[in-house]
Amino acid sequence: KKEKNGVKKFVLLNSTIILSGVFFGYIDIVMLGYFVSSEHIGYYQGAFSFINAAISLITFSAALLPVLSRLNKEKMDVFVKKTIKVISLISIAAFLFILLASKPLILIIFGSEYANSVNILRILSLLILSVPITTIYSTYFISSGKPGVVSKSLIASTIMNIILNYILISYLINYGPLYAVYGAAIATVISRYAYLFLLVIWKKRV
Repeated sequence: KKEKNGVKKFVLLNSTIILSGVFFGYIDIVMLGYFVSSEHIGYYQGAFSFINAAISLITFSAALLPVLSRLNKEKMDVFVKKTIKVISLISIAAFLFILLASKPLILIIFGSEYANSVNILRILSLLILSVPITTIYSTYFISSGKPGVVSKSLIASTIMNIILNYILISYLINYGPLYAVYGAAIATVISRYAYLFLLVIWKKRV
């Protein structure tokens, strides 16, 4: 019975993580839809899709999960530290490349119609430094049987994301719809870094 309750709790917390993650990933677009036209949402989605593609090439958390699950805590900590070092170097290189080559990348991949996505891409490129490491930490907690840490951190970051999106979008819309999109991008970056910060704090406490 104890094992069954443990499994139920684990599944429930992981379901919460999935649902919160989906909400976390789309709340900025939903809120932008209230303030700006579909054209400007397209600029944001174009830049965000490029960043997601770059992050997916860097992150390999799905491969890490079975590896971490077989390690004891001491070996797991060493493995996580080494993995973060490698991922950090790759992330920094990718970040600098996208930051410096944002304009030609947008023009080549999406065309001149998406020229307004260049600065959005530059803002969102900061996610390349945080999201892969965040994924490693979340995988670590799930492998350690502590999905509640990920769930709580994700929910707190989602709430922060909603508040920041509303404040920045509603304020910057006064300067034009493109500035409102910049506000959504900034809110997303701040909340993602807050998510990473919470996981790091939990890791130190654990």
